[in-house]
Amino acid sequence: MYVKRTHGFIVGFVEGLIVMFGLSFSSPAVLHGLWAALLPLAIHLLNSRRAVTVAFSNVALLQSLQQDRMRRFRLKQVLMLILRTLVIVFLVLGFARPRVKGVAGDGAVRTSAGLLLDRSLSMSFRVPDGTLFDRARNRAKEILQLFNAQDDVRLFQVDDGAEEIESGRPDRLAAKLEVMRYTHRGTDFQPALEAALARVSQTEIPNRELYVISDFAANGWSEIPDTLFKGRDFTVFCVPVRTSEPDNIGIRHAAPVEGILAAGSASTLRVSLTDYGGPVRLRAPVQVYLDGRRIGQQVIRTEPGTSRRLHFRFVPERGGQVPLRVELGDDDLAADNVYTSVLDIPERVSVLLVAENEDETYFVAKALDAGSGQAVSVRSVRPDELNADLLHRTDTAMLFNVSRLSAGALKILQYRVQSGMGLLIGLGDRVDFRFYNAALLPGLFPASLVGIEGAPGQSTTYHRLRETLPDHAVFRNFGSSEGLQTPRFFAYCRVLLGDSSQPVLLFHGGDPVLAEYNPGAGRVVLFAAGLNSDLSWTDLPLTGLFVPLMHRLSRYLAAGSPGRSDYFVGDVVYRSRSEVQAREALLKPPAGEARTIWPEQRGVNSVWPVGVVDIPGVWEIYARDRLTDRFAVRIDAVEGDPTPASTDRLKKVFTGARLRIVEPETSTEAAVREARGGRELWRLALGLALVSMIGEAILAQSERQRRRVQSGNRPPA
Repeated sequence: MYVKRTHGFIVGFVEGLIVMFGLSFSSPAVLHGLWAALLPLAIHLLNSRRAVTVAFSNVALLQSLQQDRMRRFRLKQVLMLILRTLVIVFLVLGFARPRVKGVAGDGAVRTSAGLLLDRSLSMSFRVPDGTLFDRARNRAKEILQLFNAQDDVRLFQVDDGAEEIESGRPDRLAAKLEVMRYTHRGTDFQPALEAALARVSQTEIPNRELYVISDFAANGWSEIPDTLFKGRDFTVFCVPVRTSEPDNIGIRHAAPVEGILAAGSASTLRVSLTDYGGPVRLRAPVQVYLDGRRIGQQVIRTEPGTSRRLHFRFVPERGGQVPLRVELGDDDLAADNVYTSVLDIPERVSVLLVAENEDETYFVAKALDAGSGQAVSVRSVRPDELNADLLHRTDTAMLFNVSRLSAGALKILQYRVQSGMGLLIGLGDRVDFRFYNAALLPGLFPASLVGIEGAPGQSTTYHRLRETLPDHAVFRNFGSSEGLQTPRFFAYCRVLLGDSSQPVLLFHGGDPVLAEYNPGAGRVVLFAAGLNSDLSWTDLPLTGLFVPLMHRLSRYLAAGSPGRSDYFVGDVVYRSRSEVQAREALLKPPAGEARTIWPEQRGVNSVWPVGVVDIPGVWEIYARDRLTDRFAVRIDAVEGDPTPASTDRLKKVFTGARLRIVEPETSTEAAVREARGGRELWRLALGLALVSMIGEAILAQSERQRRRVQSGNRPPA
């Protein structure tokens, strides 16, 4: 009975450890060896029953027996018994190979897994053994070796989207890895995580794992919510592949400073650079090419973590769609060393004047005609005559005192402005404030009309413009600001500007008379007064400011936003057929083979369906054997920043999952097996057995010494 109780205590102790720490065993059959832990107890009981005859005298016995010594003796005996028992228990546990908090005792449980392989542009960073993508691909091959034909494994390629490779045997997926390449697209892991979670969760296999192989650049993880994995039983392995010392300078942006571009007129190009990492050094020249001709070169010195702006003066030799190319020296990321754009330089500005009465545009038409040498063509129409064909042949449209527009005309106008056409909205007494605030302005200009300040037709009171000449492209190099003091405004519409619209020219009281907004590729300028021929609103048309202002505004609006013909890799592109009504066209990408495209009708517009653009550089469309259109495709500049997402950020993204970060120096196999079977504790168990043996040996040695002392002090019988 005593033996059975003791064995029950030992078994209960082991079961308690299993429950408390979530233990599992790789070799549970070895646990039957715990019966051997009863041997020390059995030996102790047998020895305690054996009679030993010791010769002694009564006096000697009375002198040697002391109660405290007997208590210490019994305590040592119990401790030695416990330690001998623990030696056997820990030895058995060690050979049973305990694991803590695992999902499978043998580490070979059937698994449903998703592999997310980052192929975005940042993975093209050069490293001594190739690129980061090469490293990631090798890590993916190692991971695939951990699965067998019984597992359900799915492979996803990730950039700013997710592409699933058909699931199959691990060896077939490994073969497909050989032909995979990085792309020029940006990074966004959310679509891939959502797709992988959905696909892996479809299986009935209980053990579900997710592997993310990436450089974990911060820009691809900043917007991912921390609720994706809540309520899901997943183990996530983050496998980072990074460059230890990134060496990269990237071109973030390049655009003309002045918004008015014209053939033969000087302008300034501003180039923005960022040094993302590397030693302080003298860089290779930064070179700028316009229309294939080098127009500038500078040698720069940068420091890691800093940005610089360079300026280049240039004079366009011709109008039209002129390609721009900026290049800098070689480094670890070649893709952001080249920046391409297409500058739209109007050769002849086509201006469309829209008004319900010719009196509204009389002075404007005269002013634009007065500059015949400025290559401006002017046409006047009524609002009900607006159509898609007319607006497609227009560079700048000017609305003057138009009360309302039809829904169709408004839609076409919004589309053309988004595509790059300029628009001037002139107000007046015919304007329907309710229509403008509810329909016209929301789609073209973030502002609202409040009311009319002053009374049109009276000249006793008026408003002046501010004396300071605004720092704006329309007024840059305009000359003296004295002309701004001349015009008088007898009345104007009070405009409440939205957050994204900017005032250009102000009255003394602070209300805007000119304001600007850039929707899409176009520009919109709002003029808060009327330009009636009776001069009831303002006498601006009679001043020397009016003619140059109208010409500059028409050219500024016609130029559109800098780089309006530019797209990013991954965009879906449709290009207007413009005036060339060909039945087919030839699309030539910067690299690869040209292909034939056919026009499509999108609403009221006929377009060339280019589709998804995946190669940076200048693309061209040829129709009827001549170049009819040109546009640029750029990379996302943030891909040049290799700064990794923090561990805290990754923990938030994978909240609810069991997250394991497998560093480059760590074996992927060891990390996975540990996660599947739990952390092995056999070394700890054997260590505790050794400690118990040492403790028992020390106690036994002290007991032997005590007996020798006692036998030496015992008197003869």
